[in-house]
Amino acid sequence: HAVKDMQSLNEAQLLIHKLSRPVAEIVTLIQENILLAKQYKEKLLNNSTNQVSNKIPQKTGKFVPLRERLTVCVNEKCTEIINVNGEQRIDYKSNCHVGCSLHRVVQECIGHPIIKRCQALKQTGSCRKCGCHWTKHMHITYKYERNLTYIEIDNSNLLRTPQSIMTIIDERISDLRNEETSIRKICVQLSLFLKQNSITPFNDDIIEYLQHFINEEKQKRSTGTDNIDVIKGLEQMIKDYTEEFNLYTSSVSSQNNSTSTDRFDNSSQIDEMFSLVQKLYDLPINGKLIEEQVRRMKEGRAQAARSNEQFVDLPSGYNSPDILNNLKEIVNRRKR
Repeated sequence: HAVKDMQSLNEAQLLIHKLSRPVAEIVTLIQENILLAKQYKEKLLNNSTNQVSNKIPQKTGKFVPLRERLTVCVNEKCTEIINVNGEQRIDYKSNCHVGCSLHRVVQECIGHPIIKRCQALKQTGSCRKCGCHWTKHMHITYKYERNLTYIEIDNSNLLRTPQSIMTIIDERISDLRNEETSIRKICVQLSLFLKQNSITPFNDDIIEYLQHFINEEKQKRSTGTDNIDVIKGLEQMIKDYTEEFNLYTSSVSSQNNSTSTDRFDNSSQIDEMFSLVQKLYDLPINGKLIEEQVRRMKEGRAQAARSNEQFVDLPSGYNSPDILNNLKEIVNRRKR
């Protein structure tokens, strides 16, 4: 059971790490959609006529896989703002290593320690191409594009008046905020699980990614984008998340001081983590978008593993116990 629990623990830890970018992407998307809904409501309030649309502008996310895996730098000097279909996006102009096939690095994770082994990075920790520190680099396999769409309001039982439309808009904003709260509470528990079961110094990837997107939004703002509410919303998310995480940490520390338990004595905690992840996937507005990112990341990793497979000719007598045991040892060593 100990081996099985350890394997499940490793799977849970890897999954939580993978969630960092999808969660931060969706939290940013939520803030953008709250802003769009508020701007649309303001437009209705300032409309002197009774002609109103029954469609609320909202953005949705689209997973776009890259043709080749990349090691990129997220430092501001290595990015640029581009305009795509009227929307400003951050582009990583410093492709430090195209086709990077680094083994065991957590994809879409800024400053993952194994990224130091990338060919683009020197032993000193600086990049051969851009000169930035390894902590500003990440291994990416996809881009996440946000596209404007419209939600049709089903108000067949209501008179189509500005007031009825505004009520529905307020409900949409409330639903988005409630979903953001659910994401925050779930992620606090997932991060606490990582901290409790980490044998290395704990680094909160979700905070890193949220701060990363705040920096990107500030870059956009410097070129005239009206996104101050998005920035404030993300900053508030970090504040609330940090306070809640610290509160949970203090509570758990007090419990651990009063009781002695083995963290691997049962799998209930691990099962609970997988259940929490499923709750993220089940969120009514953005759950499927989070799940899709994680699923596509897994598929990309599996595809990369297959493309890296190599076949060798075995010598005569390959089926002898000694040779097979040596082969197993080599394979297991590469998996570590």
